[in-house]
Amino acid sequence: MRSGLNCKRRIGQLFHLKPATATAQSVLDLLYLVSNSRFGEEWTVTEFCGELLDALTAEKVLLQYLDDDVKPVAFTTYCFLTEEEATLNEEEGFYPSLETYQRKDGDQIWSYWTVVSKKGNGFNLMRQARNFLRPTYGVRPVYFFRDYDLSKTHRGSL
Repeated sequence: MRSGLNCKRRIGQLFHLKPATATAQSVLDLLYLVSNSRFGEEWTVTEFCGELLDALTAEKVLLQYLDDDVKPVAFTTYCFLTEEEATLNEEEGFYPSLETYQRKDGDQIWSYWTVVSKKGNGFNLMRQARNFLRPTYGVRPVYFFRDYDLSKTHRGSL
């Protein structure tokens, strides 16, 4: 069984959440999920690297697996933004840098990229992410956009 946080999905199936580390296997896991999502047709290799490798290097990626499956079913990235960066993100977009992802705290925590496969469950992923992050960062708001409506900022909580 994988180390990390477990959560029941359906009878007999468990999701396992674990923080990704900067390893070749984590890059392959992210590439697998992205290539099997709508981003796989939209992103170039340069965009994949720019959007995800900084988060991976800073260890701000959470991967989710189902049962003992070796392939991931979902992932999410997160980072801390200043008030100014958050405002910029809401108005015209902001792309976190390695420095942004490396912050240990900030004014606002944002969930940036979330990809869920057909086997996955986005609600379950975010609940596990909340349970994983809450002991470290406490109860606080988390901001995000839904991929079908980038014009509206959503707010959840840790």
